[in-house]
Amino acid sequence: MFNNIALDVVTGLVLIYLLYSLFMTILGEYISTKLGIRGRMLRIAIERMLNDGYYQKLDDEKLASNNKPSWVVSFLKWCLRELRTAMLYEPEEFKTSFAGRFYDYPSIKYLSRVEDKNSWFALHKPSYFSAENFAETMINLFRDKGEGQTDEGKINFCLTFNTYPIEPETLSHILNLWENSKQNIPEFKKALIKWFDETMDRTNGWYKRKIQFILLVAGFIVAASFNADTIKITKILASDKKAREQLVDMGVQLSKDSTRYKGFTGSVADSIRAKSLDSAYTHITKDIQSANLILGLGWDFSSLQEEKELEIKDKDKSAFTGIAGQKNAFDVLTKQKGALRFRVKKNNHLLTEAKNALHGHQLDSLIIRNEKGLTQGAGAKKQIQGRDSTNRNAIADAKLLILKLGKDLYSDSTSLAGTQDALRSIKDSVNQLTGEEFNIIDSIALKKSDLVIVKGKVPYGFLDKAGYFFAGIFHNFLGLLITAIALSLGAPFWFGILGKLASIRTAGVKPEEKPEPPVKKTADPDQKQPVAPLLANVAAKGKDIVEEALILYGPKIRAIPGVKSVFIFKNPNAERKLRINVADALTENEVAQQFKGKITIGTTPVDPEIMITGAPATHHGPGVIHNRSGLENSGSIGLVLKREDTNSFHILSCWHVLKDLNSNISSPIIEDHKHDDLASRWAGGIEGAFDYGLARCLANASIKSNNFLNVLNPGGKFSVRAVTQLDIENQIAVKFLDFLQDPPAQVNGILLTDATEVEIGYADKTRIVKDVLVLTQSAATQKTISQPGNSGAAVLDGKNKVIGMIIGGDLHFTYAVRVSGIMNIHKELSVV
Repeated sequence: MFNNIALDVVTGLVLIYLLYSLFMTILGEYISTKLGIRGRMLRIAIERMLNDGYYQKLDDEKLASNNKPSWVVSFLKWCLRELRTAMLYEPEEFKTSFAGRFYDYPSIKYLSRVEDKNSWFALHKPSYFSAENFAETMINLFRDKGEGQTDEGKINFCLTFNTYPIEPETLSHILNLWENSKQNIPEFKKALIKWFDETMDRTNGWYKRKIQFILLVAGFIVAASFNADTIKITKILASDKKAREQLVDMGVQLSKDSTRYKGFTGSVADSIRAKSLDSAYTHITKDIQSANLILGLGWDFSSLQEEKELEIKDKDKSAFTGIAGQKNAFDVLTKQKGALRFRVKKNNHLLTEAKNALHGHQLDSLIIRNEKGLTQGAGAKKQIQGRDSTNRNAIADAKLLILKLGKDLYSDSTSLAGTQDALRSIKDSVNQLTGEEFNIIDSIALKKSDLVIVKGKVPYGFLDKAGYFFAGIFHNFLGLLITAIALSLGAPFWFGILGKLASIRTAGVKPEEKPEPPVKKTADPDQKQPVAPLLANVAAKGKDIVEEALILYGPKIRAIPGVKSVFIFKNPNAERKLRINVADALTENEVAQQFKGKITIGTTPVDPEIMITGAPATHHGPGVIHNRSGLENSGSIGLVLKREDTNSFHILSCWHVLKDLNSNISSPIIEDHKHDDLASRWAGGIEGAFDYGLARCLANASIKSNNFLNVLNPGGKFSVRAVTQLDIENQIAVKFLDFLQDPPAQVNGILLTDATEVEIGYADKTRIVKDVLVLTQSAATQKTISQPGNSGAAVLDGKNKVIGMIIGGDLHFTYAVRVSGIMNIHKELSVV
């Protein structure tokens, strides 16, 4: 009903736009997947939220440290920065920023695809996470680096003392969200979710504006690559009825097939989540090829040829002799080819006329026979019989002529094929002798007796093809630009238009696709609800008797007031023993009454050793560094660290050394033993297995290096490593430098064992410190190797690898935290 030329031309154009838009979508999806474009976009959004001009500050610091650059250098730096932003570049420093810490958190880190790990170009970051996940991760980050008895207290500590640290404006915003939530975690989570959603809304708008230009450029590249010129396509569709009908039929069929490109013609979200790239790519390339064949689109470089004249002199004996020797045969074959082509063409024409004549006479004879039964009268009958006789004679003549022409045509065609093969053989011989690539040889001429000239056609070279390509783009620029603008609208837009046009053309509406009924989920009969394990089964398979005793009885033992720690160690006879350390004789008696001779695993008794160690306390005292507010919490420098992104120096020590726990007005400034300003407290805290502080060295600091490292290992380079279970089993040798002695002296000992937790007295209160390294003089003597003033001293193994940092001790043992855990948190820092 609505079938007309204008509608069909538009339908054909829309189909072309849809097919090439789909190709762009699939190509973009593939590139986006390989390069992690969406993950990069998300990373930039998170970076804007959490880093607060972090890299701008770094650039400013670098400029401030050098002479003022010229305007040329400044302009080049600006260009580099803009290019970095446009290319979604991730600076190396990103991983050490707060946003980098956010991405390194397990709940975000493990959302990235496993298959991207082997890709050179992929970002290795997730392309999507929910607002809920963002908020949960932020709360966990703050909680992990806070200090307090409750989660609210830990978060408040982290934000108040900026233990990450977070850049000022971002920290101020997060603090406002925290205070406005009245320090209530559920309300704080809602505020973080709202912040994330608002940022993502702004990011989507920014992304659409940025991507529109990219789509236009990509559309022009695709249009130029396939020579999809809208003006040319319109002219073809308007003038070629057959091509128009074929393309319209193809479009109608595609509009009805709702599953063929389902993932790429729905919403943008559907397109983003499409996974069947290979299948879709196969379909789209096949459809594009079909459309191009109908319209004759594309760049056919194979048919491009140019004239070439080649001179071969008798100096090149083999080529000259070989080609000259084939000249006469070439001339004869060329004339023969011309004559045969003329005869074949002529006989083809005569054969067509004879067949038409035969067809006409047979039709006349059929009419005459039909007329016999309809015509009355003797005269009419005689007339019909005469005409029939004439037709029979003409038919016989036509059949004889067709038979003769067929035989002649077969003979000439066979001869022509043989002649062409012979000429092709000569052409191949000339190419082999000259190293050329003639497609056709037009003539071979012998000039005088020392020169052969070969004229023919050779295929376009690379530069010629490139020139033809760019000349075509220039000539068809307007049509290609129109196509590019159309393609930038996207496949979902054109698929919708195609569906409406198909409905108008067929005067009907395509029925809606019926959604599949939801599959009713049934409970898995084999899946059982988790059941709390019985206490007797807590011990994992493969643990020894003493270890099972620690797991089963350790909590009960530690619940007794005065018990400071419970751990397993190896005695000098290499026997594994359960050790209970207590503060005094009263506690010793109570523990003995309850557990001595009363611990059994199955039928096997485990007899614990009980030792009076006194109350463990931090080893603050007269040291080499202290907080400006007082000298009571003096201690040692553990390590000097360098921040890789800013090149600033930092010192590592205990938090209770850098922050005066006895004072409510603790100063951020750290002084050395000469009362000179050394550093400004920067991050740190006391929580779980961590008791550490970091302070940034001031520009005019009196010392920027850790001299005792040179005492231990002159000229060597230090690094940090994790303590392994094998280290504990072997009770490896350890050492540290005691600055309280003059001159500073190396103190040796062993790593006796590790303790799940130790109760240690701090200046302000007693705290439970977890995952503690237990050091002593030897397994036999078990005497402490540290004293007040050693808090913060770095503990090294026999190969000068830093494994721990002293926080305190008692009568028999020195306690240290693992430094590897601290360095894992502060990946922006490295040991000087």
